[in-house]
Amino acid sequence: MRFQQIILCVCVALLPFFASCASSGGGNVGTGIVTVKGSVRNDSAQPLAGVEVTVINTGDTTLSDSLGYFSLVTETDEENLSVSITSGDVAHVAEIAITDPGNTTVLSMEIIINEDSGSVELRNVEMMSKIVGKCDYYFENHRDVVMQANKTPASVDCLAKTWLSSEGAPLSGLNVMIQYRACAEGSPWKDLSWGKTNGPPHSGIAQIPFTFIDSEERCVYRVVAPYLELGYQEAEQLIYTMTKRAHG
Repeated sequence: MRFQQIILCVCVALLPFFASCASSGGGNVGTGIVTVKGSVRNDSAQPLAGVEVTVINTGDTTLSDSLGYFSLVTETDEENLSVSITSGDVAHVAEIAITDPGNTTVLSMEIIINEDSGSVELRNVEMMSKIVGKCDYYFENHRDVVMQANKTPASVDCLAKTWLSSEGAPLSGLNVMIQYRACAEGSPWKDLSWGKTNGPPHSGIAQIPFTFIDSEERCVYRVVAPYLELGYQEAEQLIYTMTKRAHG
């Protein structure tokens, strides 16, 4: 049997929202909150349900749903996680390095299972994004989320700086998208501005200008990367406006 595991994106997310997705399990309790989430598909891109994903370090475990998606939250301060994936006769353990142990981390993975062989491919991707430049005054950059901290003009031109790397090596030429949505529940994300990560001498870095407006129609922003790249599970960093924070 062939088992191909792709894309571990150490990136950013708002952990309280993911907490409700945590499944059963216990084990070690550390200082860092780690979310493990993603999707499981076969080599024909069809979702696979009932695939077991377990963080061996803590015992936390979950199953992929009918659409192939899964998410669990665990707590550990260890530098490496052992994550097992089990589907029928296929069983694999991935060793995943945590670049910032003891702090909020999100591991986003896409798992592709081919039942004809047992080979495994694993790619780790780390994403981090910040608001920089003249807009820096208006925001608080955290590893898990960016918060608008001060009132802006009606509109202000901002710059989002995003880093993408794999096992310490920068990733160049990948799409990064900035989107926004309204405060109303169920509002769709709308594309705003995009770019690609650079090659040398600033490899793996994308600096994307965008117009920031704090309003009901532009309530939440997010940076998404790698965006619409074949074989990658997208990761995101949320940017909360003061309007969104007022909504709770």
